[in-house]
Amino acid sequence: MAMTAKSISLAILELALAVGLSACISHGHGLIYTVDHSPSSPDPIGEPWDRAEGADVYIVGNGDRLFKNGVSTRLGALPNATSWWGRSVFVDGNDVYVAGNAREICNNQLSTYAVMWKNDVPRRLGRSSGKHDYSMALSIFVAGGHVYVSGFDDYPNPNNDGRTDRMPVLWVDGEPHVLLTGNIYGGEANSVFVTPGGDVYVGGFVDWSAHIWINGVRQPNLFVADGYATQTRIDSVFVDGDDVYAVGSDYVSPWNRAVLFKNGRGRVLADYGWANSVFVSGGVVYVGGDEVNMEPNGVGTGNRGYAVLWKDGEKHRLTEGVYSEASVTSVFVSNGDVYMSGYEQVTKPSLAPPGTPENRSYLWINGEAIDMESSYGIKTAGSVFVERKDK
Repeated sequence: MAMTAKSISLAILELALAVGLSACISHGHGLIYTVDHSPSSPDPIGEPWDRAEGADVYIVGNGDRLFKNGVSTRLGALPNATSWWGRSVFVDGNDVYVAGNAREICNNQLSTYAVMWKNDVPRRLGRSSGKHDYSMALSIFVAGGHVYVSGFDDYPNPNNDGRTDRMPVLWVDGEPHVLLTGNIYGGEANSVFVTPGGDVYVGGFVDWSAHIWINGVRQPNLFVADGYATQTRIDSVFVDGDDVYAVGSDYVSPWNRAVLFKNGRGRVLADYGWANSVFVSGGVVYVGGDEVNMEPNGVGTGNRGYAVLWKDGEKHRLTEGVYSEASVTSVFVSNGDVYMSGYEQVTKPSLAPPGTPENRSYLWINGEAIDMESSYGIKTAGSVFVERKDK
C-alpha cells in the first residue's frame, strides 16, 4: 500500500460532510467567535477513570467533542459551518486548547479551514492565501504565552502555471507562516513541539521526504532509515534535551514501515506498519502506532492489524489482531503512567452492508484498555493530553 493511500492522522478523525448550503463568510485572518454551547449530560465518574486518579485526562474525539475524564463538551460552533472536529489538544494552566478544522459550503464550493478553540470558543486561523479554500490544523502546542499550530494550506505555486500545492504552515497566535513554497508537489507540517528554551520544532514532509524545521528553518537531515525507502514522512516530533525524536513512516514496496528517528538517524520499528506519536520521559522513548501481520485475521476480512506501543524499541501489542486495522494514535506519559488513545476497526455483521467496518476507540492506561465506545459512546479518539492535579 502506497503512503498516499493511508494517513491515520487525517483518516480516523474526519467525519462525513453534512450536506447543505450556507451563507459565505469572510476569509479574514484570525476571526474569533462568541458562541453559546453547553456540556452534554455528565457521565458518571468512577471506574475505570479511577486508574487515572490524580490526573485530568483530555481526549478529542467524535468529531466536535472534547472529553475530560469521560465527560463530553461540544466544541463551539462556527457560523455557517456544516461540520467541525478537533485533532489535537493541549492544556496550559486553566486553559484548554484544541486544534482542528471546520467545513462549509459557499456558492456550491466546499471549503475546509483550520480552527483553534480556546476553552471551547473557536477562532478561525488565518489563511496564507485568500484565493484557496483548503487548510487543516493538525497539532497544537502552547508555550511562553504563544499558541503554535501546525498544519497545511493550499498555496498558489508561481512556478507551475498557477497550480496550487499543499504547503506546510505554522500558525503563531493565529497568523500563518508558510514553511516552504516553490515548485514542490505538496507537504504538511504534522507536529509542533516547543522546548523550554523557546525553540520551535516542526515535523512533517515535503514532496514525500521527511523534514524538520527549527524556528522556521528547514534542517538538512535526510531522515533515511536504511536507504531502501522511496517516500518518508514525519507525523510526530519530541525534543528531550539535545536529542530530537521523530516518528512516522517510510514506503518500501509494497507497504509502509513504522520508523523512529533520533537526530535524523532512522530505525525501523515494523516492516508493515505506521508510527504515529512519540513521547520521551525519564530517558525512555515511547512510540505509539500500528503493525500489520500478513496472516488472515479472525473475521476473514483481511490481514491482522495490531495497535502497538514500542518502549525503547520493544514491541507491546495492545490488541489481539482479530480485525484488519487497529492503531495507537497518541501517547502521553505523566507521573510514570503511560496514556494512549487509539482505535480498532471492528467489522460488525449488523451494519449495512454486512461487514462494514466501524471504529471502536480505546484509552489505554499502562496497557489496560478502556473501551471508550461502550463506556462513553466515543467512536473516534484522537489526541490525548494529561494534566496532573497534584503538581
